Amino acid sequence: MAFIKKYKFLISVLVGVLIGIIFKEKAIILKPFGTIFVNLIFSVIVPLVFIIILKNIVTNDNSKKFKKLAIIAFIVAFATLFITGIMTELSLNIYSPFQKITVSEADTSLEKINLFESIVNMFTVNDFGELFSKSNILSLILVTVIIGISINSLENATKLKIKNILDVVYKIIQKYLNIIMLYAPIGISAYLASLIGEYGKIFISQYLGFIIMYLVLGILNIIIFHTLYLFLAGGLKLVKSYYKNIFKIIITALSTQSSVVTMPTNIKALENMGIDKDVVGICTPIFTLVNMQGNVIQNTMKIFLLINLFNIHFSSYSFIVFILIAILAGSITAGIPGGGVISNTILVSALNVPSYALPILITIEWMLDAFATVFNVLSDTSTIPLVSKLYNRKDGKNANLRREKFSRKKL
Repeated sequence: MAFIKKYKFLISVLVGVLIGIIFKEKAIILKPFGTIFVNLIFSVIVPLVFIIILKNIVTNDNSKKFKKLAIIAFIVAFATLFITGIMTELSLNIYSPFQKITVSEADTSLEKINLFESIVNMFTVNDFGELFSKSNILSLILVTVIIGISINSLENATKLKIKNILDVVYKIIQKYLNIIMLYAPIGISAYLASLIGEYGKIFISQYLGFIIMYLVLGILNIIIFHTLYLFLAGGLKLVKSYYKNIFKIIITALSTQSSVVTMPTNIKALENMGIDKDVVGICTPIFTLVNMQGNVIQNTMKIFLLINLFNIHFSSYSFIVFILIAILAGSITAGIPGGGVISNTILVSALNVPSYALPILITIEWMLDAFATVFNVLSDTSTIPLVSKLYNRKDGKNANLRREKFSRKKL
């Protein structure tokens, strides 16, 4: 029973595949059971994203040291995530594991406009009511961030009242998600069975190609780019120390499939590598929730899969927007129950593809969950040293300036 409980999602995927292969077209009768799950997820996506982002902004630590480290941490995380996204897109342009099949009768087209217009249309709407549509999820994120910053500028008493309300609403949504996730294995299994029954075994080869490509890109990302980050942070000595300390991290991440649970092991490894304890203490929780390198690779690949499945046409500028979507979808849902399901919902909403794309993406999510956790955690261990170096360099320069000013006053 413990085994079934731990791997229930993977088991549901396998059951769905087997039903689809055995019963073929007859399995389509199960589709309504999957549609129930998809609709329940879409119905909560807007309030969930709004509350998560607002709660995280309002509850942030306001200490001076935290702010400095947090700013550097977010800059480093975003820069490295963007590099990972570029690497993934370039790799997929060189070799794509996706076979040319479509599940949409009509072609879809992303507007062929310039980059700035594309970003504006993606992140803003011209009517308040449109913010509450799942199709405008990125616009909702931007408005929520501005609202959060506005709340942080209020007096502490008012801010505390708002925080308490957000905590209560967040707990209610958590309970809602917990209930939905009890039904998730049945819903996904039914939807997957109907898809394979309708479109044949070709979906299985699509998944296999996705998994192999993902593992290759994830390993190359760590070996090439994150080794470079370590070298920039502390030279060859730090690189060697990193590879000596990652074995326990990999084992913990694979067995628990949780970045949060792996955090203590990660902290210990960083301390063994000689990274400043204050930097480790502040940055590890931030990176655990934001620096989702494995998710960015996976989300970028999912976007290309959707482009293939639904025959989406797009401009060359859209590649940058795709990376932004992949980063946002992976980062804002980390650490919440059903986060993987919600991030996939954001991808479906942002690309405005049919809702039945969601089970396809969730299936991939569950099959690769353990490996994504490994890549996410290993990238935290390799990029936090870079934050430490940048922070200490900046702090050292400020200290020198203070000493210089003091000396001048003394003279």
